[in-house]
Amino acid sequence: EMWVVQGYEHPDRFAIISKAHHGMIDGIAGMDFIGALLTPESVVETPATPAFVPRPAPVGARLLRDEALRYASTPYRLAKGIVGLATDGEARRGFGSLSLALVRFFVRGIRGTSKSPLSVTPTTARSFDWFVRDRTEERSLRARIGGTRDDVTLATSAGAVRDFLMRNGTRLRGLRLRAMAPMNLRTNSERGTLGNHVSMLIVDLPVTEADPRRRFERIISTTARLKQHKHDLGVDILAQIDRWLPAALAQRTSMWLATRVRAYNIVVTNIPGPPIPLYALESKLIDLYPLAPVFGGQYINVAALTYCGKLYWGVHYAGPDPDELPRFTHGLEVAFDELVAAAAAAPPRLRVVDPAPALDTGEDERKRAAAAIS
Repeated sequence: EMWVVQGYEHPDRFAIISKAHHGMIDGIAGMDFIGALLTPESVVETPATPAFVPRPAPVGARLLRDEALRYASTPYRLAKGIVGLATDGEARRGFGSLSLALVRFFVRGIRGTSKSPLSVTPTTARSFDWFVRDRTEERSLRARIGGTRDDVTLATSAGAVRDFLMRNGTRLRGLRLRAMAPMNLRTNSERGTLGNHVSMLIVDLPVTEADPRRRFERIISTTARLKQHKHDLGVDILAQIDRWLPAALAQRTSMWLATRVRAYNIVVTNIPGPPIPLYALESKLIDLYPLAPVFGGQYINVAALTYCGKLYWGVHYAGPDPDELPRFTHGLEVAFDELVAAAAAAPPRLRVVDPAPALDTGEDERKRAAAAIS
């Protein structure tokens, strides 16, 4: 769906609100989609476009046949994978690495999180708030302290969650809260394709830490350790196992982790956007705010997106108190500004080089295990 809002903030301006199912598109694919709709230069005239002829929708009998054939081939694929494990040492090492990652993921997930004001059941209502900062602040922060864009987003969100808990009179000592941080798994060759190609890290939020710099450094240490132990690969192999299971069972597994066990409390995502301005015909895209989905069992999603020298923040809210959204967004702004100020007092540590948007975490392990899990 795409909604056009005429006269946004000015009679000659308009806004576009786009929505897509997360199973069809993730953050990186969303940026590719926007790049396909818009152009890097102003365009006054549009060329003629071919007529759209949709394919006919598949009938129920065909869907049933295809699904039956897929499940009928499962024993063959399983036997082929076992033979591959028996004969290929690299496949065994890769499968062992993925299996260990899956066990670690479930152990962390089953432990769950502490009961807190973030544990309440979300409502069906949705609201959205946002703010923007200069991109140079985020780059300067990383140059002086280190870390990645994901670390900045997580540390800022941890500060906002801390403020939220303190406003609600929550005792912080011993509290176990986590964020689910999507990690891009696309290779460069997969850019421009649809689908959801993300894994996730489940990161403990240091909400007991009052100092913004130490909170950021703890996030850096945590994410580095999780990536070293391939925690995100556990989610990736779980997604591949889901392809062998009925869709209803796979969905129940995900919802169980999210709602009953509450493996995480909040979703925090970072999306690398285009560094140059884009145009819809002759209209320049001035601002680009991320609107990421609220997953089952959680009611706050924090997303950060870079575009044309700016860092855009979007907060998607489905909580019981609608007045909490502006307060949480303000807490997010304050946490980011405090982190920037803390970094400004530190000497520069390193030169910041932004990685390519399509990061490929654990690709070697996936290739070695392909014979066993494909």
